This record gives sequence, C-alpha cells and structure tokens, in this order.
Amino acid sequence: MTNKEIFEIALQQSAYDCNCNPEDFLSNENKIVLSHKNEKARAYMPLPLECDFVSYGNNIVAQVSPRMKETVEWFIGRFPVEHCFESPNVIALNEKLAQFGYKVCFMAEYFLPDVNELKELFCDYEIKVLHPKEFEQYYTAEWSNALCKSRKHLDKLAVGAFDNGKLIGLAGCSADCEAMYQIGVDVLPEYRRKGIASAITSRLAMETLKLGKVPFYCAAWSNIRSVRNAIKCGFRPAWVELTARESEFVDEINGMNTDFCLSYLIKSEFIQYSKALFEILSCNMEKIAPTGNSKDEDYRCWSEAVSEGLSRDERQIILIKDKNELIGFFQYYIRDNTFMMEEIQIKPDYHGKNTFRSLYGFLLANLGKDIEFVEAYANKKNERSIGILGHLGLSVIGTNKNGNSYHFKGKYSDLVGWFNSK
Repeated sequence: MTNKEIFEIALQQSAYDCNCNPEDFLSNENKIVLSHKNEKARAYMPLPLECDFVSYGNNIVAQVSPRMKETVEWFIGRFPVEHCFESPNVIALNEKLAQFGYKVCFMAEYFLPDVNELKELFCDYEIKVLHPKEFEQYYTAEWSNALCKSRKHLDKLAVGAFDNGKLIGLAGCSADCEAMYQIGVDVLPEYRRKGIASAITSRLAMETLKLGKVPFYCAAWSNIRSVRNAIKCGFRPAWVELTARESEFVDEINGMNTDFCLSYLIKSEFIQYSKALFEILSCNMEKIAPTGNSKDEDYRCWSEAVSEGLSRDERQIILIKDKNELIGFFQYYIRDNTFMMEEIQIKPDYHGKNTFRSLYGFLLANLGKDIEFVEAYANKKNERSIGILGHLGLSVIGTNKNGNSYHFKGKYSDLVGWFNSK
C-alpha cells in the first residue's frame, strides 16, 4: 500500500464520517454540511453531530445540525483555519454553543503511517502478536487505551510486550470502520521510557497493513509522550478534529455532575408545590412563548389543567431537587405502549449540570417494560428542547393543533440506547 493510497482511503473515510465528498477536504474554501447517520462512518461516532470540525490543513469541513449552521458559519468565517482549533478562539465558539446547551468536547490530532518511514522497532522484552481469544483476559483498566470493553467485537488484533510472562505493554487495533483500524497503546508506568510503546506500536501497524487495512493513530496534541511515539514509529500528522457535545456529557467527563434527588410527586400535595413549579415554568417560557395574559391568569389556567390531568392514574410528575431546593420537574403519562413526555422544566442555573441524564436514569429505572414508543411536543421557538429531543432519537412527525409546536416520536429502545451509550 502506498502513501497516496493510504491518504485517499483516509479522505474517503472522513467523507463518510462528515457527509461530504473526499475532495472537499482539499479545497481552499471552508465547507458546511448537515450531519447525517452513515453506516460507513467510524463505529464510535454518535451521528448526527451538532457541531464537528475536520481539517486536513487546507480548510475546515464542518458538519452541523440546522440550528447551529449560522453559528458555525460565523465562527469558521471569522478566524483562520488553524486558529479555529486554538484558544482563545475556541473559547469564543464555546460561548456561542452555550445557548444550545453544548460545549467544545473532543479535540485531537490524527496520524497516518508513512510507509517510507514505518519499520519494526525493538525493545528488550518479548513481543507477541495476539488475537482476540488471546487478549480476552486483558479487558481491564490498565489496558483501556489498547482495548475497549464496550466494543469488544471491534478489537481485531493486538501486540503485547512481556517480562517473564507478565504483560507490561499492549497495543491494540480496533476496526472502527471497514478500511481503517485505530491503534491504542498502554504501557505500565514502571516500564515506560524503555522503547516498549514504539516496539509494540510499530509491529502492530505493520501487522495491520498486512491485513490490507490502514492503521491510524489519535492523540491529543498536549499528550507529548503519545505524539512522540507516533512520530518515532513512522506516523505523520494527517488531520485534526474538534467535536462539541451536550453540556451534561462534558460535565460528566469532568466529574462535575451533581447528585440530584428525584422523587414522584404525591398527587395530594400538588397544591403546595404548584406555585413553585409554575414559577420555574414561567421563567423558562416567558421569553419563548409569552401568552399575553397576566401571570396570575396563566397560573390559574395551568394549575387547573394539571390538577385535572393528575386525576388520571397514568399521569405523573417527577420532582427534581438539589438537596432541599426544588430545581425542576418532569410531567409525563403512559398510554398503551407509548411514553408521552409532556413537560420538562429546569431552572436556568441548572442547565448543563447533568440534570437531564439524572432524570432519564431515574425514569428508565421506574418505567414499565412494555413501552415501545416515545412522544413529545416542543415549541418551535424552543431550540434547546428541539435539540434534546433530536439527540434522544426522536423525529418530527407533525405539529400540534395550533401549529406552534413540533410533534416528536421515536422508539423507546433508542432512548434506552442513548442513555446506555453515555
């Protein structure tokens, strides 16, 4: 396989990932495309993405959702390509993403092998090529870069370094897509700086090429050890990526999630909670969908409607509290095989603090097992709710009677899959 062939395969894969053409990455003009699912995309990509940048050096190809297109156009049109992946410019993007409940999440550099530089390197320890049955026992924390426990079926080959039978270094390759295998490397701390990483990485890269697959390598540009290993083994920088994800997702990675208290409202206590619940609702909706009525009139109409609804067994309200403070609520009902999400309201100060994940974790633990579908409505002006429902796997199937809200529907199994994938 030549360097030209390797590069063309990588361009084609990026095109599958980004819903564009391979030549788009070689243009001197930036390109924005709408993100879509693609069976040929890398297995771990949660497509469609709201905001994702890829650059092979000439330009930026950005895949976006419709609601973020204008923001991304502003950003990549304002700054040079290379600056769009650096602070303080990324900070400017992060501030713009906040209105959608998103933050910049992943930023990484990707490397491809230079076949003129790639060669097998050696160390003072025994090196073995391992197949899936031989590395089955190594799905432990020490080897989490080399092997992925949640995607075992993608791990195709590994190379291990052994000290008197003890595994001290492991490089694994994952079939993230049809033509390209990603390499991940782990070396026990006490064995580092002994040439082990380069020995197992270079050997695995060569074994991968023998399979007719392109090995690729990913590293954060701040991970100097990893970048040095890639360069030493004959890999060269090829492209960079930046991906934004839900604020809750980013906060969870950072260990910033709050432990919230969730409980079902005792229906007889609705009156004592009603004004506090309505205050949260009113604060969130007065700018999005003002009614034109007085606040007292809105409260009276709302509380009467909710009281009437709660008289039915299938309708429930979940209270969300931070310690003793009521910070939000969720109203829903179950009818036949459908889970109908009626209302979710959370105080603005708690947006992006893992409240949604806490809520859905509570729900999935308490709902019955005979549910097949999920439905919801979102005001057409409420971009945050529209985005959340889309990421839960729901699609627009129509509008409500007065036409001011979208009607969403999806499979309950997709909601469960979304929660379990986080």
